[in-house]
Amino acid sequence: MKTKIIIILSTMIFCSCVQTQVRETPELPYKSFVRIDALRHKANCFTCVLESGVGSGAIVDSNKVLTAGHVCAGVRTMVNNADQSEVLDKVIVTLQDDSGTIYGATEINIHASSDLCLITTDRTMLPPSIPLAAENPKRGKRVWSLMAPDGMSGKGLTPVVSGHYAGSDSLLSLFTIPASPGASGGPILNANGEIVGLVSQINKTFHHLVVSPSIAITRDFVLSSE
Repeated sequence: MKTKIIIILSTMIFCSCVQTQVRETPELPYKSFVRIDALRHKANCFTCVLESGVGSGAIVDSNKVLTAGHVCAGVRTMVNNADQSEVLDKVIVTLQDDSGTIYGATEINIHASSDLCLITTDRTMLPPSIPLAAENPKRGKRVWSLMAPDGMSGKGLTPVVSGHYAGSDSLLSLFTIPASPGASGGPILNANGEIVGLVSQINKTFHHLVVSPSIAITRDFVLSSE
């Protein structure tokens, strides 16, 4: 009888130890995150910077990056300013992935009513695409976001923050995650590593509230652009 009790207790202890080793953080798709840089400089003077901007994005197709619409709107403003300059300034938009590989932007497609944009690259991107979730997480579920806050991102250096999904309606989703300028367009991911939103609007007085276009609108926009 004593032997049986010892065996049962040992099994219970072993099972308890195994359960504590369950991973809480998903395999995040760092390789498929990109930092977006826009630069307007004087013609024939690359070091003469007149305007600059930075944003975040995620690879969603072999040559397309999903980001916030206002990131692309800023690029269009730079291009307009360059066209109006007397010396025809140059505007360069680059996308750098986590490995340090840099791609050029050839086209931007801004959603008509939501803060979404797809940037087409000058060649096929090496990292894989991040899938879009079919539905929202359950309210209160943990989420993660990859971003370049204040431009802080580089080769092998992609900041990640976590928070929770707070809810949504047909147009918008709300997340409680920290963000700051430069994080705009950063993908928000569920535990399966799927996109459930992106950093669109940041609350000015409480930087841990982020608004995103709904996953339904985001999915429709990306799929219709394939």
